[in-house]
Amino acid sequence: MSNNDVASVHQLRSAYEGEKAGKFDLNAMIATPLELHRCAVKPEWVDYNQHMSESCYLLVFGDNSDAFFRYFGIDDDYRLGGHSIYTVETHIRNLREVALGEPVRLTLRLLDFDHKRLHIFHEMWHAASNTLLATGEQLLMHVDMQAGR
Repeated sequence: MSNNDVASVHQLRSAYEGEKAGKFDLNAMIATPLELHRCAVKPEWVDYNQHMSESCYLLVFGDNSDAFFRYFGIDDDYRLGGHSIYTVETHIRNLREVALGEPVRLTLRLLDFDHKRLHIFHEMWHAASNTLLATGEQLLMHVDMQAGR
């Protein structure tokens, strides 16, 4: 691939990329589950069956994770500081179909954490009918990008 080809490659971006994290208040009451992300099914997410493609469920769960990161203080400055959060494991259950333009809302629960890992659980709901569409469970890990671990 030439340098011109590399420059023209479309990079996947999070819905929250470039957004600053708010100041996290350790004493604040936290809703359970958290509801931080809403969206509508985009044309580029729809497959040949006219429903959201299976890979796009993970894309939307990823945006929900990014909203969660911003909630407790992780943003682009964290990455610029040489750190990142990597996904180690994901389990998705696709329960119902959702079509182009339909609204979805996501909830998130922090199941467990330690100084390296976060274990989170997502639920994707149809925002109008309140039907559970999918769930996603993820194990995420803090990575020091300079140390490579």
